[in-house]
Amino acid sequence: MSRKPRNIIPALPRRAWVILLGDGFSAIGGGLVLPFLMVYLHRVRGFSLPIAGLMLSTLAVVGLAGGPIAGWVVDKLGSRRALIISLSISALGSLGLAFVTEVWQGFAVAIVFGFGQMFLWPAIHSLLVSIVSENQRSAVFSVHYATLNAGIGIGGIVGGLLADVSRPGTFELLYILDSATFLVFIAILLRVKDVGLKPPVPEVGAPKAGYARVFKDKVFVRMLVLGSFLVVIGYSQLESGFPAFVTREGGVSTRVLGFAFAANTAVIVLSQLVVLKKLAGKRRTRAIATMALLWATAWLIVLLSNNAGIHWIAVAGAIIGMATFALGETFMSPTLPAIVNDLAPDDLRGRYNALYSTSWAVGHIVGPAIAGVALGAELGNWFFSALIAACLVAAYLAISLERHLPASANRVTASDVPGTGAEELSPETL
Repeated sequence: MSRKPRNIIPALPRRAWVILLGDGFSAIGGGLVLPFLMVYLHRVRGFSLPIAGLMLSTLAVVGLAGGPIAGWVVDKLGSRRALIISLSISALGSLGLAFVTEVWQGFAVAIVFGFGQMFLWPAIHSLLVSIVSENQRSAVFSVHYATLNAGIGIGGIVGGLLADVSRPGTFELLYILDSATFLVFIAILLRVKDVGLKPPVPEVGAPKAGYARVFKDKVFVRMLVLGSFLVVIGYSQLESGFPAFVTREGGVSTRVLGFAFAANTAVIVLSQLVVLKKLAGKRRTRAIATMALLWATAWLIVLLSNNAGIHWIAVAGAIIGMATFALGETFMSPTLPAIVNDLAPDDLRGRYNALYSTSWAVGHIVGPAIAGVALGAELGNWFFSALIAACLVAAYLAISLERHLPASANRVTASDVPGTGAEELSPETL
C-alpha cells in the first residue's frame, strides 16, 4: 500500500513542492471569487452584462499590453522576484474589487489587478522550470495544475456557501480573503532562496536576447494562435459565458454554481496525475485534440440541460458539464506549457512564457466580450452551439500542428511520469 502513491505522485525537488503548495494555497482565494465575478459585477453591483463583460476583458487587455514587459522583467530580474511583484499588485487589485460601486471604479481596479496578473504565469512557469529537470516538465506542470485546482475547489465550495447576491457584504468578504491569500504566498516565497535567478550572461557573439528572436520561431507562433483560440472557446467561458448562461436562462443558483466549479476542480485533482501516467509516450498534440473534443461534449451537456425546462436537469447539467470540461483540462497541463518550455532557450524563457500567457490574455479579451454581447442579446443557445463547433475546429488545428512540431517537443517522455524512474523527492519526505 505504501508504494501506490509513488506510482501516481511524481517525485520532484523539495523546493518545487514548497512553491506548488504555496501556489495551491493562494489558489483558494481564486476559488472564492472566480465563479462569481460576472455574477458579482452584474447582479450585486448592478452593471449591465455587456459592461461586466468588458470589465473582465479589461483584465486581459492589461495582461496583453503588459505581457512583453512581464517577459523582460522575468528574464532580467529573475522569476522569483517577478512573482513576488505580481502577487503584491494582485493582492491590491483583489482588495479593490471588494469595494467597487461605480463603473469607473470597476475599470480602474480591473487595470490594477490585470497589471498584477500579467506577471503571474510567465514568472511561476519559469520558476518551476528552473527547479526541475527537462524530463520533469510535463510532471511539474501537471502537479501544478492539480494543486492549483485543489485550492480553487476548496475556495469554490466556501465561496458558494458564503456568496449571497442579496447581501453585498458576503462578496466583499470573499475578495478581502482572496487578497490575503496572495500575501501568504509571498511569505512562502521569501523563505525559498537561490531559485528563479537571472539566466547566465550570454557568451560573446551569442544572439541578442529579445522578442525578435522569439517571433522567428514559427512553430511557437502557431502555438500562440492555437492557445488563444482554446482560451476563447474554453477557459474564458468558465468565468463569463457559463455562469451567466446557467444562472440566467437555466435558473441555477449561485450555490449550485459553486458546487459545479467544485466538481470541476475535484475531477482535475483526482484525475490529473492518472491522465499524466496514461499519456506516457503519447503525442502532446493528440492530447490537445482530445481535450477539445471533451470540451465540445461539456458545452453540449450544458446547452441541452438548460433547454430541458426542468430545474433539476439544469442543475445536473451544470455540474456534469463542468466535470466533463475538467476531464478535458487535465490534458492541457502536460502539453501546451511543456511544449512552450521545450521550445524556449534559457535566456528567452521569460519571454516565451510571457507570450504564452499573452495568448491567454487575448482569449480572455475576446471570450468575455463575446459572451456578454451574445447573452445580453438573448442568444445564449446560439452562442453555446457556436462554442461546440469551435471546439471541433480546435481539435483539427491541434492535429495539424503535428507536422510542424519537433518530435522531441511532442512526446510526454517516460521520465515525466511517476513510477518510471527519474524520481527525486516525493511529498512524503517533506
